[in-house]
Amino acid sequence: MRNKIGKTLLSTLTVTALSVSSATVIFASNEGTPQNVVPIKAGVDQEQVKPSSHYLSVTGTIKEISKHGQNEEMQLVTVTNAAGDITNFIVSDDTYLLDELAVGSEIVAFYDANLPVIMIYPPQYKAVAVALAGNSRNVKVDYFDESLTSADGTLKLNPSDGTKIILEDGTAFTGDITGRDLFVSYGPSTRSIPAQTTPELVVVLSDEEEAVQDQEESFASLTGTVKDITELTSDNAASKQLLAVEIKDGELVHLIVSNNTYIDEELAAGAEIVAFYNANAPMTMIYPPRYDVEAIALVKDDRSVMVDRFDETLLNAGQTLKLNISEETIVTAQDGEAFEGDLTNRKLFVEYQAVALSLPGQTTPTRIVVLDEQPAVNPEEPLTISVNDQLLEASSAYMNEHGTVMIPLRAVAEALGYELTWEADTKTVRVGQVISLQIGNDDYIYAKMAPIQLDAAPALVDGLTYVPVSFFKEVARAKEVSIDSNQIVIRG
Repeated sequence: MRNKIGKTLLSTLTVTALSVSSATVIFASNEGTPQNVVPIKAGVDQEQVKPSSHYLSVTGTIKEISKHGQNEEMQLVTVTNAAGDITNFIVSDDTYLLDELAVGSEIVAFYDANLPVIMIYPPQYKAVAVALAGNSRNVKVDYFDESLTSADGTLKLNPSDGTKIILEDGTAFTGDITGRDLFVSYGPSTRSIPAQTTPELVVVLSDEEEAVQDQEESFASLTGTVKDITELTSDNAASKQLLAVEIKDGELVHLIVSNNTYIDEELAAGAEIVAFYNANAPMTMIYPPRYDVEAIALVKDDRSVMVDRFDETLLNAGQTLKLNISEETIVTAQDGEAFEGDLTNRKLFVEYQAVALSLPGQTTPTRIVVLDEQPAVNPEEPLTISVNDQLLEASSAYMNEHGTVMIPLRAVAEALGYELTWEADTKTVRVGQVISLQIGNDDYIYAKMAPIQLDAAPALVDGLTYVPVSFFKEVARAKEVSIDSNQIVIRG
């Protein structure tokens, strides 16, 4: 955890105490933030603007603290506010903790509202900073500009010689604190607009670029019992199965199994499984929550399994397990063929047994499967579109804030032979006779089937309707949809 002032001890006891309101310590704005569009080809020239404010907070009483994550390296802190609403916060090594946390403590927790979140109840956020709530001080997390005014325009800082300015590890910071994300602890403030204060403590949080890098990929797992398996579409579809899985406390989740998912053994209803997914990937906004899974394996007493990336020393990204490969270790590609290449920075499914009691743990794996990689898109290079081997010269595409590639609906659909109609009153587009979609609504309709949710809703940009590239695979049911070397290839 980021608290470098003193060691933080997280209690795992539970209590039934009611939460106490402390709304006065909540300063982050609740105003909506603009949806940034990242241009990747001329024609969709969207200026990227830093949101006016993207840190929000929740105040309440800690009801429970439990271990969290694939290797239980994080904590899940359950908070109840004065109205009885429950919120879960993930506290990790990237969370700044000002105070020691314990069950029963009243806290204020800040999170980045612009990050993708799992749409689940209770809501679950990655905590940026957490502090005890108290009458003698106020706390705030926000971006402060060159005048040290917060992004939401509510607070201006006037540091004095008595203001303690530190990094997250507790060391003194002597650089410029303007234009940075800051955690601020302060007492009285003026009744001006904005309010002004001389802060007692300023903590300089990690810069945005570093934070974004941390969000690239983080594998997590869930364990449960398969209750039902539903075949979704044809064999050529990107998503082929929906698994209903019952996890702890009877909670139900849905797992999306695609052609890219590695399935270790045949699955059946009643099987106890462990499924791995990218915890930082955008989530479909639906209940029960849906996870796009990278790999699934049966739970067995005589083995452990893990999915992660491993560096040149074969230490995993979570720094909890180091692999010592022997001649007996079986190394294959996802298709089962022998793999003889470099394992560095590859996404690996690892099966192992005994682990040395060291830091990190070390093991000689019995089996390694090198998982398939999805082609990367470079947002700095143009992304072209080819439909039925014909390049669409005038078409443009862009990548939204969650990394989803969006392409122009009309140009591609008409190249596939569809006729489109636009209903201005409802902002609905009809594609052919059986497909329809509505701007801003992630429910894509195909015939009389249940609505299909993709990774983004249709968007209207410069008068053109854009849809996720997956629309043409999962809804329009094209024979091939792929991205290779910054070119989208679609064949109907």
